[in-house]
Amino acid sequence: MKKLKAIFEGKLKIGDLELNVAVLDDKTRIVKTSDVFKALDRPVRGTTRIMEIPTFMDAKNLQPFISDDLRNAIKKVRYLDKNQKEQQGYNAKIL
Repeated sequence: MKKLKAIFEGKLKIGDLELNVAVLDDKTRIVKTSDVFKALDRPVRGTTRIMEIPTFMDAKNLQPFISDDLRNAIKKVRYLDKNQKEQQGYNAKIL
């Protein structure tokens, strides 16, 4: 499988927040994992309670609202940044 690569990296300003973002060679727009937590004002947690659900939305009371379409959209994306270092993020559409 071809490794996705960042063709652009920068900052996205939303209100008072600055989020680290990238555009990948397949045109997917990415927000780095830690910045999704920052945007949602949630602490970063490494342990997920529910498989395939990011920790920022794995609370049991949220599960009835997570459709199959949303499950597909919230998959973590691994890619190489402009320095060829592996990074992780989420499709910016989830915000």
